Amino acid sequence: MPTRRHFGSVRRLPSCRYQASCWHNVSRRVAPDTFPSNSDAQLWLSNVDTAIHKGEWVDPAGGRMTVAGLAEHWQSSDPSKRPGPPVG
Repeated sequence: MPTRRHFGSVRRLPSCRYQASCWHNVSRRVAPDTFPSNSDAQLWLSNVDTAIHKGEWVDPAGGRMTVAGLAEHWQSSDPSKRPGPPVG
């Protein structure tokens, strides 16, 4: 009996190539390319899973911005969001 992955899925396409996809932040993410073998698609999923857990994964659909960069951008977009002087 085949084992089920805990992260993502792979499907065989009519072209006999394989497509990998996974769910992240309530959105389905599909690999940018198809793969010649199931094991290549599984490897892509493993690499994405590892990168997410390390905090190194950058969502291709979301642009290239780290969490720290996003926070800085968010604060700089509106001066009222900047932290004020320490209270006390």
